[in-house]
Amino acid sequence: MAAPEVKSAAKTAAGKGIVLKVDTQALPSLAHRYRVQGIPNFIVFRGGVMVLQRPGMVRAPQLLSYLESSADAA
Repeated sequence: MAAPEVKSAAKTAAGKGIVLKVDTQALPSLAHRYRVQGIPNFIVFRGGVMVLQRPGMVRAPQLLSYLESSADAA
């Protein structure tokens, strides 16, 4: 289950960025917009633009690595 990993990453990233979970069943238009074909699916945005998308289960350290690598690319 991804929820505990997202929660852990959000706690660690506090003050550095925003980490959130979206219910794609409640917001199917959002899933369509970002071409989410399966869940979990992790997306990193910089300046409102998607810079990274990774489908599948990811642990909190890897989520944080995605955030850091996308910050380096900005």
